[in-house]
Amino acid sequence: MGRISGTTFRKYLRDLICIPSPSGREEPIAMWCELELEERGFEVEIDHAGNVLAKRGEGPFVLLNAHMDTTQSKDDVREIRDGGLRRPRLDLRYGFDDKVGIAIIMTLAEIDDLPFKVLLTVGEEVGGIGVKEISCESYEDVICCLTLDRGNAREMVTSINGINLATDGWLDVIDRAFRRGGFPFDRVGGRGSDARAISKYVPTVNLSVGIHEMHTPYEFVKIDEALWTAKAVLHLLMNRGLLEMKG
Repeated sequence: MGRISGTTFRKYLRDLICIPSPSGREEPIAMWCELELEERGFEVEIDHAGNVLAKRGEGPFVLLNAHMDTTQSKDDVREIRDGGLRRPRLDLRYGFDDKVGIAIIMTLAEIDDLPFKVLLTVGEEVGGIGVKEISCESYEDVICCLTLDRGNAREMVTSINGINLATDGWLDVIDRAFRRGGFPFDRVGGRGSDARAISKYVPTVNLSVGIHEMHTPYEFVKIDEALWTAKAVLHLLMNRGLLEMKG
């Protein structure tokens, strides 16, 4: 059906970084994501809180989740707008968390006729205020959720603060589906993310996307690690029948 393009991923990541989106100022990036997804055949809605919800194809769906807000300061935003990206500086926060997750989703959206559902949230960095506004009805056609907001590489968060994000049976199904495609993730525990709120409604895991030194001025991304996860997600989307049997 398709393959992951590293060139496409890099382009999306560059474009996203050039749209600063500190918490509370996500509207420009939400509108950009809305347009990009609509052009690729998605039905898109921006809800009352500013979250972007989208879907393409027929359900039941695998839901892909990332957050639009970043921990950038006002000074970081000004420097990036004034050319900080042309002269990268180690003391600027470029917002890889979670622009990498969004770039993976947009890269997957480039693959024609690949069905999946999208949830891009506001306010994740300030208590997950956006995801808390999503209605339970939004998950009725969802098999499971893959949150794309974990640092490091090849890790799959299956619990947050000791609370499982899915039953052991569901975690085994998701894990086996990835391994079947040659994508073994290490199961780990994690801390706060949108995944905790989403897991109240559907089985959820949070996947590594290659971001390192998160929430510091030295945050960076390893492109090969991000692309590995993108390929793993593509494998799962193309083989969602393995998950439907569990559902």
